[in-house]
Amino acid sequence: MMSRLRHAAHYMVAAGLYYSGVLALRCWLRRLVTNRPEVAVLGLHRILTSQQAAVTCSEPALVVTLPTFRKLLQILTQQFHVLSLSDFECGKIPRGLKPSCLLTFDDAWLDTFENAYPAIREAGLQAAVFVPTGLIGGDSFFWVERLSLIWRNCGENHEVLSAALGQELGRAPVTYLAESIAALKRVPAVRREAIVCALTARFVDGNRPDADDGFMSWEQLLAMSPVFEAASHTVTHVLLDFEEEATANRELLESRAILQERTGKAVRALAYPSGSFDDRVRGWAAGAGYHWAFTVRAGTYRVGDDPLTVPRSLLQEGNITSPWGSFSPAMFHFRLTGWR
Repeated sequence: MMSRLRHAAHYMVAAGLYYSGVLALRCWLRRLVTNRPEVAVLGLHRILTSQQAAVTCSEPALVVTLPTFRKLLQILTQQFHVLSLSDFECGKIPRGLKPSCLLTFDDAWLDTFENAYPAIREAGLQAAVFVPTGLIGGDSFFWVERLSLIWRNCGENHEVLSAALGQELGRAPVTYLAESIAALKRVPAVRREAIVCALTARFVDGNRPDADDGFMSWEQLLAMSPVFEAASHTVTHVLLDFEEEATANRELLESRAILQERTGKAVRALAYPSGSFDDRVRGWAAGAGYHWAFTVRAGTYRVGDDPLTVPRSLLQEGNITSPWGSFSPAMFHFRLTGWR
């Protein structure tokens, strides 16, 4: 109930600002004052049909439904200059009344190929996909989806699972799925994988997430290349600021080398997995040859800003729809202001 009321309140504020022209005026004045070309970088993860959204093990914060996404593309076509990643990197940002944006997707999910790619191609737009090179082309699943499945399947063993997670992490019992995800994000990847595997063997009994929660193949990635430019998301999606320098450098260097070999194109851009970075990670990215790195910090990129800490507006169903579930231009534009 509280979340619905909060959503309705956000919508009322967004609608008032959008339909009164305040948001457009704010954007125009900001461009006038800064006098620097700017780009709203949009970040998405899952584009799912209604049926897929009902069964996915992914967190709701990753999901945009396909009907909502198609409406978003209509707004982008009408109101924005949608850049390719190459144009963004080269600074080919047009000046004019229309703002510019860059459409990006994380993780190379199968639905990016099956759902997002046809919709973007039909709209005549371009996008970028950040690829965890060690996960695509196989039958792997992210640890978050596997952990979600564990929570779904634990049944009456909820308290046992909570205690087991707490014991593995050396802390008090972990009560909720969101709490367990947050705790495991702070654990090095090797240790996290061991914990998830142990819990899977104990509670899941051989079940796996739905096939739609998997990744695309290399053949599918290459087939998308006229529309999607590929960039790095490390090899195994490690959270770089919780890893040793040797591990982080290996992930950064290998992913870039693999992508360049597979695509035959130079790879200059990286998205920090989960947006997780600090000054050390920024330096490692620069040392690995990346010219651009994308975060999940809210904001708008302006030419001349630090290219290794590019902000992105992460989009999900809940922050671009009205309380009635339909796509809302007001909520979308309000999201671009940095509201979370």
